[in-house]
Amino acid sequence: PFAETGFVAKGTLTAGYPIAHDGVQKYPGKTSYYHKNLTWMELPWLQFYTTALSFLFLEPDGWSARFPFIVIGLAAAIPSYCVARTLFGTAAARIMLPMLLFSVPYLTHIRQCRYFALLALGSAVGVYAYLRIKENKPGGWALFSGAAIFLFHSHYAYFFGYMGGWVCWILLFDRPKQWKPLLLAAGCIFVFTFPFALYVNLFTRRNAYGSWSLWHTASSLGYYARMIHQHIVPWLLFPAFSIFFTRTFRRPVHFVGLALPVLLMVYLLIPARPQSFVRIQDVVGVLLFVGAAICVYTQWPGGGLRINGDIRQNGARFLMIWLTGALVSLSLILPNHAFRYLIGFLPFFYMLTACLLIRLWQRSKPISLLTGIVLTTTNVFSVLPVTLVSVLTVSAGLLMRPVTWLPPALTSALTDGYTPEEIRERANPVLKGIGTEIARQGTLRSPLYDYFYEISHPYGGPVETVVAYLNTHAKTGDTFSSDCDAVTLAFHTGLRFRSIEEKPEWISLRPFRFYMTHPSAEIRTLYDLTLMSSYDKIELNAPDFENIDYNLPDPDTHIFYPERFAGPRMILLRRKHGLE
Repeated sequence: PFAETGFVAKGTLTAGYPIAHDGVQKYPGKTSYYHKNLTWMELPWLQFYTTALSFLFLEPDGWSARFPFIVIGLAAAIPSYCVARTLFGTAAARIMLPMLLFSVPYLTHIRQCRYFALLALGSAVGVYAYLRIKENKPGGWALFSGAAIFLFHSHYAYFFGYMGGWVCWILLFDRPKQWKPLLLAAGCIFVFTFPFALYVNLFTRRNAYGSWSLWHTASSLGYYARMIHQHIVPWLLFPAFSIFFTRTFRRPVHFVGLALPVLLMVYLLIPARPQSFVRIQDVVGVLLFVGAAICVYTQWPGGGLRINGDIRQNGARFLMIWLTGALVSLSLILPNHAFRYLIGFLPFFYMLTACLLIRLWQRSKPISLLTGIVLTTTNVFSVLPVTLVSVLTVSAGLLMRPVTWLPPALTSALTDGYTPEEIRERANPVLKGIGTEIARQGTLRSPLYDYFYEISHPYGGPVETVVAYLNTHAKTGDTFSSDCDAVTLAFHTGLRFRSIEEKPEWISLRPFRFYMTHPSAEIRTLYDLTLMSSYDKIELNAPDFENIDYNLPDPDTHIFYPERFAGPRMILLRRKHGLE
């Protein structure tokens, strides 16, 4: 995705609008992304113009592609600070700011040549504009409309999710007394978005936007609840901590807060179970999301949203309702869920966390300070539920022991006729899978240390190593082929892309050992007859990851230490001398 934006931005410089051509060659990727006249249709154009503007003043390369988005991402902290100060006070804003700027998921996303930083800026400005409206300050509606238009031209689906949050809050809770400015703002947004949506055929792309499946929506909400807990703030533990700290168990919502860690443990371990348990995981995920939203709405401390000097709404409630509406809308619209769609919402989750730390500060300053440091620098609270499960993990034999103490008739009814040996045989793989999930999700680490290590050392991933090798050894006029890195190699090396059938000088395939070992006739013919007969293998000093998304910013897939991985090495193919 990084290289895709840079590639199209090069064409934007020459054509004046985003096209699937960089001035040297046609886009070597999916043809469904652009029109027959090469006009880019897949994603909004703002990210391409942003990158092209940087290329206009700086040499087009990886650094100049990243630069404007880093600036925009850091600039988003300014309106975020203003929102936090208005809603919760200066102290909360000062706590939120370092949490955002030292957030590893935020830092790894805003450094990408992609729309992520634009989402963060547009969302923060939009909420700030709304607060100006509520305080009767001038320019609020114009700024609100501008932020919405900005987000539409940053990412279509995110825009609809963002606006869904506002519809939920304004129509169901805020109920404005003056509808004229609201309707004018809606009309302005419509004029500057709907015609372009028709131009890019947005409403006919059901495969890209619009799943409209309740099960998919449930799956997405559970996914977002888990990602927020594991990689942003451990909000599923906070209600329980708050209850234990204040020693209040009088209301039903307190028991909801205590149930969240248990539900989280169940949700995290269900993937280890058979495929038939997926629907159960979706249900548990919805319960997680709804339970967390209820706890924040009813329990979270906050200074309040000031309207004409009066505190009419709690600030945390306003944020939670808006965030819930936005995430539900986003889950309905998008056919897939991904962490990147949370980037625009990150500052607001840190605001809620800042409120909790302030309450903790009023009770115990050392504990509050220690909690803030641990939250910012480690994942201790995120992995705590999984760590507790690891203590409780038992073998199938131990699970069967209480059953043997029961009367034979009851034992037979409970085991459905299976013998203890058969039950152990069926249960052991499941328990082994649970152990694997615990090992994968329960690793204690410091994301901040990982990030600073990565940016202070050469990044030796397979793609980066291939790019460096080609820039050193490829000759002018050489061509290449690749299965999943075509756009990346074209952007970073300037070489022309060719299909394998055209026998280019260089071929990069990932993971290479897939082609070496896969038993299908098609792969065997390609590898044994086409590649090995015409190409020499060059072993590079980089791991041959099965995870092809190792360098993407998604915290579930990103690898910070590629050079530490042993095992098969990345292979680059060079055409043998004398072969045409």
